[in-house]
Amino acid sequence: MNFGSLLGFHARTRGDAIAVRDNNSALTYSQLDDLAGKVAAILHKRGVEKGMPVAVISGNCLNQAVLYAGIMYAGAVFAPINFRLNSEEIANLLNLIGNPLTVADMDNMHHVRNGVELTSLIEEAGKSGEAVPCCFAEPSDPNNILFTSGTTGLPKGATLSHSNIVASAANCALLRGLDTTTVCYVPLPLYHTAALHGQLTSAWYCGGEAWILNSWDVDRVRSDMAKDHISSVFLMPEQWEDLMVHLPELRLHRMSDPRTAGARIKDELLDKLELLTGKLPNFGMGMTECSPHINFMSGGLIRTKNGTVGRPSAFADVIVCDDDNQIVPPGQVGEMRIRGPLVMSSYWNAPEATAESFDENGYFCGGDLVTQDEDGFIAIVDRKKDLIRSGGENVFCVEIEQTLLQHSGIQEVAVVGFPHEKWGEGVAAVIVPSDSGDVPALGDIQGWVCKHLASYKKPLLLEVRSELPRNKTGKVGSVRNSVSFL
Repeated sequence: MNFGSLLGFHARTRGDAIAVRDNNSALTYSQLDDLAGKVAAILHKRGVEKGMPVAVISGNCLNQAVLYAGIMYAGAVFAPINFRLNSEEIANLLNLIGNPLTVADMDNMHHVRNGVELTSLIEEAGKSGEAVPCCFAEPSDPNNILFTSGTTGLPKGATLSHSNIVASAANCALLRGLDTTTVCYVPLPLYHTAALHGQLTSAWYCGGEAWILNSWDVDRVRSDMAKDHISSVFLMPEQWEDLMVHLPELRLHRMSDPRTAGARIKDELLDKLELLTGKLPNFGMGMTECSPHINFMSGGLIRTKNGTVGRPSAFADVIVCDDDNQIVPPGQVGEMRIRGPLVMSSYWNAPEATAESFDENGYFCGGDLVTQDEDGFIAIVDRKKDLIRSGGENVFCVEIEQTLLQHSGIQEVAVVGFPHEKWGEGVAAVIVPSDSGDVPALGDIQGWVCKHLASYKKPLLLEVRSELPRNKTGKVGSVRNSVSFL
């Protein structure tokens, strides 16, 4: 089943209902169904065939959602790329995908050669009298590719099938009570699984409405969210804080599904959220590879189970194992592994990375070290992977280390995360300079990183060493337990 066929179903059964809107316009299910078929026809004319990826570089907008629908109707694969990356990083992702047709909004056309401008493509489709019906797809056929980081520090494309997206949306509906009356607000970028699957496709599955915020702006958010009919929103803790600091009098007591995620939520923030929404937020933990909901906790439990990420969700078979693949008893640390219809089929064009990510029983090994209590609630202890989660973005230490090692003033480097009040975690660099008499300054290092990587990956703290710790085999050991700022 092609997930896009649900749009056609809703067009037939409740065609006048709003399917998607942004801050500028809206489309009903009938209008979206018609336009998606026309976009699919245009894509076919441009050589896009079933199973082929279409890369999309765009900020949040209605047209991006329309393009996604059209890609599904064409039987192709939606591959949204983080528009905050620089041209070099984007080029690497396009090469990984296989140099596909690339569609970009006007602000991001400079990143690609021979790209198609998003608004022009949608306008061309709208003027066309030709449309194609939604293409048949097997459940295992790929629906979208979302990019994440791997153990080498190089990006990987989690390939999510149509059946993954159906299971994900059904999971969201069951956990959060979504239905045809639901209005899912989408303030996070659509290259994030939390926005694309947690909100947009979940709304479409139920026949509800997806309301896309074009860019984060507190006044715009206040104007949108103060409207009574928005029922569901996911914000990172720092976004909730930002909203409440700037709008202390805002009240959202008709919202049925406020959500957040992260580590332990401060009691002060919980108090503020309860005052703001009239309830405590739903909470959870997910991964791009699991589309995304793995664990979930309703707001009614967050006071007593704060510090955990909830219990396994409806379609997630979760176990906690040691290095010998044995399930550990409650309270003991092990790696969380996940199996079931939520889990991706593979990494795009990366068979070795795919094989390494699954154990012999078909469980996805996500690299999180956890404990699970007697009630089934899971708490994150540490990560096998050196991953920093900063402001909702995944920042891979190895990628930054490899970039900094190209700096002539740096001989050795180790990158670690540190607790950051606003972003959750920040990036810190521990370096051994090439010349002790000419040590690079933090500003110089930040400029170097920003030249090659997205700005959110730059170190915010710097520590200079004469040497880095090494283990018995000569490899650089952990510096996390000895740096001055942790």
